[in-house]
Amino acid sequence: MAHTEPDLQIIVDRFAEAARLFGLMISLSKTEVMHQPAPGTSAPPPNVSIEGTELKVVEQFKYLGSTISCDGSLDKEIAQRISKASQSLGRLRTRVINNKNMHIKWQDRVTNLAVLDRAGLVSIETMIMKAQLRWSGHLIRMDSTRLPRQVFYGVLSQGQRNTGRPKKRYKDCIKDSLKYCGIPPAQLEAQAQNRVGWRAAVKKGCKSFEDHRRGKVATARQRRKEAATAPPTASFPCPNCPRSSLNPRVLPESSLSPRVLPQSSLSPPETSLRPS
Repeated sequence: MAHTEPDLQIIVDRFAEAARLFGLMISLSKTEVMHQPAPGTSAPPPNVSIEGTELKVVEQFKYLGSTISCDGSLDKEIAQRISKASQSLGRLRTRVINNKNMHIKWQDRVTNLAVLDRAGLVSIETMIMKAQLRWSGHLIRMDSTRLPRQVFYGVLSQGQRNTGRPKKRYKDCIKDSLKYCGIPPAQLEAQAQNRVGWRAAVKKGCKSFEDHRRGKVATARQRRKEAATAPPTASFPCPNCPRSSLNPRVLPESSLSPRVLPQSSLSPPETSLRPS
């Protein structure tokens, strides 16, 4: 990684020279360059070469199984992971999807909490949170020369943010997960140094988060059921008659319509004319 095109060319040349001294050969067809300009700006693609062969400039490439994009987003990575998950589910359809060991039919009205309890699983939110915190502990315990740790602690040396809220970083997600698990963010590095203690803290925090989440879901469901089964008590009296209704929109039309007085009451009073 480099901030300028000349610096990247120097790094590539040194890497190629080191590979040559060890008797190794760089695969030029598999070596690619990705340019990440600042958001809202455009710049020509860099020209980086190895032994006179110009390297291909791409907008995304795979690194350790993950897709890295030039815009820094995870849209393509998420789309590929969803595609791979769909393929895996398709291969496991007979053994998992069509498995009837839980004895739940599509017609049964079973809550998600009951399904998770029968399967012995936690929610997907808890799974992701636990994986994030465990990986963060690995990053903190890594040697300072490791690239993942350098990226985790790296800070941009130059650049300017656009107007508005910046994109959420991985560190921001970790802070939110720590708060949900009841772990002070200021104690992250100190606790993560002890691998056994960190795993225990993450396990305890994720269990507390899952219990709290299930309690909120159960409480919300109970409120919905009580609201649906509670007898209506409101009464809306009619302004024109003594009748009332539970819904003001279903009052009798005869009550809401203006009263029509008899014709005799509307006729003018009779007057007698005196003869002149």
